[in-house]
Amino acid sequence: FLPVKDIDLKEVSVESRPVIMSNDTLRYSVNAFKSKQDRSIGDVLKKLPGIEVMSNGAIKYKGEAINKFYINGMDLLDMKYGLATENLPADAVTNVEVLENHQPLKVLKDISSTGKAAINLRLSEKVVKPVGVIETGGGTETPNLLWLMNVFMLKANKTNQTLVYYKTNNHGNDISKESIDHSDDVFNPNKMDKFKNRELFNVKNFDEIPLIPKRYLFNKTHAITINNLKKINQDKQLRNNMNYLKDTREENTYTLSSY
Repeated sequence: FLPVKDIDLKEVSVESRPVIMSNDTLRYSVNAFKSKQDRSIGDVLKKLPGIEVMSNGAIKYKGEAINKFYINGMDLLDMKYGLATENLPADAVTNVEVLENHQPLKVLKDISSTGKAAINLRLSEKVVKPVGVIETGGGTETPNLLWLMNVFMLKANKTNQTLVYYKTNNHGNDISKESIDHSDDVFNPNKMDKFKNRELFNVKNFDEIPLIPKRYLFNKTHAITINNLKKINQDKQLRNNMNYLKDTREENTYTLSSY
């Protein structure tokens, strides 16, 4: 018989690497890049090496526009991915996956490579119930009454995904860019950041004066979106996307001239 004795094992800690490469999939650990100040997953995306988020919400990987955006491997938003990146809480996502050389058309998967990448958000396994955000606020700015309301909900499982949101405000927060369809960005790179070159001031002898939209935008905006995707089988999906945007705005701009 072998003698029996106790052995003290040394403490072992297991830490996940921030970035893991497996075949054509690059996986970023959200916890490795997330900070307390990060509200949405879009805030984390801006920190990931190789990923660039433009001012209108468009996403580039290694300088090229992504050609698809998935949530748990399903194409719920049909390239209107700002609805997710600007509103989905960072805590709800475990990993951001980059699918390099992604071919979204199955019939061409083994025939043609696009040379472009796709993004997939891998939700936390703890998110078994709908995840959401409700934010309300109000105030006064003589002589106007200011308001905002943000309601966001995402429910996702293996065969069904639903995203619903309603946003409204009149305090200069431009939410119209969240519902931009970025499909054209893949083929027209010059359109990727159509707000970037917009000139607020036409000044000849003065340097450009940078201002955030809240300083000059007077708006009354209401945005509603309902998105549902049902996976019937491996090759068939049924998707419904309904969007409504009413955006009334005024902008104070000035032209300065020298004599």
